[in-house]
Amino acid sequence: MNSIAPQFIVKNVLESVQFYTKKLGFDINWMHKKDPKFAILEKGGATIMFQLQNQFKIQNIEIRILR
Repeated sequence: MNSIAPQFIVKNVLESVQFYTKKLGFDINWMHKKDPKFAILEKGGATIMFQLQNQFKIQNIEIRILR
């Protein structure tokens, strides 16, 4: 395995993307511009993904929302 790409479940994909791009210097690899429910960001060989919290159901698992 050469790399790993964590996926963060967030309440607002656009706000998360804006923070990571403007404050932390990540670049957008992919994101639907009209209705962002998922995004892929990259910086210096690192890849992270954001997915909208309401896209799926998880039962019996506590989810901590990161911003």
